[in-house]
Order: sequence, then C-alpha cells, then structure tokens
Amino acid sequence: MDDFKQVLLVNVVGTFCVTKSILHLLRLGTRKTIVHISSNAASLSRNHAYIKQEGLTEANLALSYRASKVAINMETSVLANDLKTEGFTVVSLDPGDVSTGMWKYLLQNVYTENGGTQRRQPSLTPQQSVAAMLTLTLRLSTQQSGKFLLYDGQELPW
Repeated sequence: MDDFKQVLLVNVVGTFCVTKSILHLLRLGTRKTIVHISSNAASLSRNHAYIKQEGLTEANLALSYRASKVAINMETSVLANDLKTEGFTVVSLDPGDVSTGMWKYLLQNVYTENGGTQRRQPSLTPQQSVAAMLTLTLRLSTQQSGKFLLYDGQELPW
C-alpha cells in the first residue's frame, strides 16, 4: 500500500502541484502549453483488450503505475477543458518504448516469465524520445488540446 501511495503522490499529486504552481506564469505567456508525461500503460482501451488474451499480458504490470498515468490523463482532459477559453493547449504524451531501468526490469523479470516470450523491446534512447517530444511540443496547436499522443504525434486511444 505504501508503494501505491508513493507512486500516486509522485506521478499525480506532483504533476498537479507543479502545474498549479506555474499556471499563473503560463497565463502571462504567448505559448500556453502544458504537457504531461503519460504512458500507453494508461490506455483503458488497451487494458480492456487484454481481458480476452490468455497468459501473462502487460495488463498484469504495476497497478499503481497504470492508475497514476490514467489519473494524469484525466488531469490533462480536465485542464484542457478548464483552460480552453484562455487559449491553452494541454496534452498527455507517451514517450514511447524508451530504454530505461523500467524496461530493463520488465525484460528481466516480467516478459520472460511467460515461457520465455518477450512482447516488445525498447526502440528509443532517452535522448531520442526527449528530442521527439520537444519537437512535437513546439508544433502543438489548440486543436490538439485534450489529446493523448505518442511522442511522434500519433493519437493514442484513451
């Protein structure tokens, strides 16, 4: 339970507090953009599809992480609605399959447990992911506000 609370505090409460603390400064600017880092693990549509699959699926992984990212997506949706009349663009971005410690853990401890099968491999370095997300962020428009996007701009299912 402590791990669950800690993940929610960092990922959800932390994101909300940072956004709230700088919102007055963003209102003064000409580029009113808020980007939340989410994950495809937050896609309720994808998670629902796993119910029909047999064996270990990615849905078995980290309820606290997934719940926190779903909450971040809801924060994005609410803020996009609340701030639309002020010209804000608010999105959630999935950084992609980035080679990180979390991926290393998944590959060593989760994906290999189901008969040695590995579902996916990370395809991006952290630098590639950040560069792509920054490029996308600089091209965002108010028409994209409230969306859940992959680092390359592809729209993801909620």
